[in-house]
Amino acid sequence: MRDDHNRIYKSLSDVIEGKEGRVRETLLGKRVDYSGRSVIVVGPSLSLHRSPTLHRLGIQAFLPVLVEGRAICLHPLVCKGFNADFDGDQMAVHVPLSLEAQAEARLLMFSHMIFCLQLLEIHFCTNSRYA
Repeated sequence: MRDDHNRIYKSLSDVIEGKEGRVRETLLGKRVDYSGRSVIVVGPSLSLHRSPTLHRLGIQAFLPVLVEGRAICLHPLVCKGFNADFDGDQMAVHVPLSLEAQAEARLLMFSHMIFCLQLLEIHFCTNSRYA
């Protein structure tokens, strides 16, 4: 993948750093450091958030995949949790910086973990009703 000056990117950090990086140029939020906002399009997987967050599925963590373009690629199967579609909806991106935040995102916010936690809650709730 190349930038606007035809330089080859070596890593994801090359894409997001500097004045012409993806985060600062088009995504960087005004109020929250290391976050951004962009239009969503169909695609693979960061921590994504779509306001308002009314339930656990409103904020989820994903592994970033570098793709061409200026939009956030999102898999269609996770759209229902965000109440999102592809008609110009925007979503916020947050990068967990500390090791604790990264571990929390992996444990509690990855989509497959969210569904596992919900299944455990249903299981425990069902058992407590009949106890």
